[in-house]
Amino acid sequence: MLNLLIAILFFLLTVKSVSFWVYLWQLKEYRFDRFFAEYREFSKLIRLWFGTGGRKFWRPVLTNKAIGIFLFSIVIIQLFAFVLPTRTDIARTSILAYLLAPLFVSLIVFLFKIPTFFIKKFIYNRAALKIRGMKNLLVIGITGSYGK
Repeated sequence: MLNLLIAILFFLLTVKSVSFWVYLWQLKEYRFDRFFAEYREFSKLIRLWFGTGGRKFWRPVLTNKAIGIFLFSIVIIQLFAFVLPTRTDIARTSILAYLLAPLFVSLIVFLFKIPTFFIKKFIYNRAALKIRGMKNLLVIGITGSYGK
């Protein structure tokens, strides 16, 4: 019974942690270079890892990509936590799954890069075709970032 209560508690903590990590990846536009530019220092990354957002519940903007990453991460983590253990160590495995949640989310973000690349390419090609179809289109370039 105690093992089950610990597993439920760590499931809820894992949902909170995954939500925070999806939020963080979304802030960095799912780009590894932006993520590691800010969290390059090991001590900063460790504090972030174990803090997982503090007491606040960080919720990402609900886009299709964020929802997909969140759901796939939860499914993978729960498969890890509940399929792997025997009945006696479900609590230990749940704690381990909670601690490894940032790695699972990062893996899912990495896997989502493949379909995202092709979807972006498809959208860019459709936009290029549409622009080529407009014969009298006047294109104006605005430089600088002030006032945009």
